[in-house]
Amino acid sequence: MSKPPSLDAIDVEILRLLADDCSITIKEISRKVGVSIPVVRKRLRRLRSLGILRGCKAVIDPEAVGAVSYLILIEGERLLDASSVIRGFNDIEKMYLIVRIINLQRLDEIIKKIEDLGLNVKSTMLIDVEYSEKIWTPAEPRTSVIIKCAFCRQPIIGRPYRVILDNGTILYFSSEECAKAYFMMKEGR
Repeated sequence: MSKPPSLDAIDVEILRLLADDCSITIKEISRKVGVSIPVVRKRLRRLRSLGILRGCKAVIDPEAVGAVSYLILIEGERLLDASSVIRGFNDIEKMYLIVRIINLQRLDEIIKKIEDLGLNVKSTMLIDVEYSEKIWTPAEPRTSVIIKCAFCRQPIIGRPYRVILDNGTILYFSSEECAKAYFMMKEGR
């Protein structure tokens, strides 16, 4: 096993910033870490070439977009044909799928595709709470989420102004001015 590459405090801070918000600009990283833009670019290239930084992904809160999870119980003689991953395990009798959807029509589409494989969907069950390390992304094409300003309630066009409260709640505003007006209103001024 090869020795892992050494990372200094600057590398770690760059990775931390990207993990927190992968849409952060190189200019913002430069300002927050306290090194020049060319140094940040060089470090990012090195982190990518070493395989440490493999990309950036958006982390989406499924509940915030109204997605729900269903457990699907599948049975059938052709179960082992359904996935090459489970071939050779003859003691598998049932396979469970967990799907996360925004509308019930999508659940019907998934069930039809499973049945087209010659499998039986024995039951489906809504899952209220579940934990998964897999990052969820909407599967439906052209699915959009409209973020509204917490103050003026208008749809936010462009990049929102974000405020994180002490309790971890994130509020989105159209601008810094809307954020200031919101907090002034909350304080009763």
